[in-house]
Amino acid sequence: MIADKVRVLRPRRDPLPHELRERMSREVAPSKVETQEMVNRIAAIMGVNPKLAMAHAYVESGFDATLVSPCGAVGPMQVVAAAGRWAERLVGRELDLCLPADNITAGVAIIRYLQRHTDSAREGIGAYYQGLRSIQKVGPYPSTQKYVMRVLQAAKRF
Repeated sequence: MIADKVRVLRPRRDPLPHELRERMSREVAPSKVETQEMVNRIAAIMGVNPKLAMAHAYVESGFDATLVSPCGAVGPMQVVAAAGRWAERLVGRELDLCLPADNITAGVAIIRYLQRHTDSAREGIGAYYQGLRSIQKVGPYPSTQKYVMRVLQAAKRF
């Protein structure tokens, strides 16, 4: 029967923040220094300025690979599930955002895309925080402008 061969597609439910925190608490997390080294290495491999990627990770999480935000953004790059699915398409493979290397790969892939598809580095940085469509439609929010300044200042440190 055809009905036997049809797979029912169920919507994938994104994990809730408390579920993510529980999972992250079971993972063996790299130190902040190890996380910095991963960000630097992955950014270089992916053709992204390592200083920019390091600055994003520093501002987003302080290099805390176990951080989970109230809205469910996880890891050193603070990637939400929807952005993670987009990053999977950008890199051509599945990513587990709870694994530091995959989380960093997702964040760096998004940074690379935004830096290539915006008019300026500042706009790309702001789009990482606010979202590309929102930036293009309404411009940066005041909180986004502060985020951009924090990332640019942090980039000078690395």
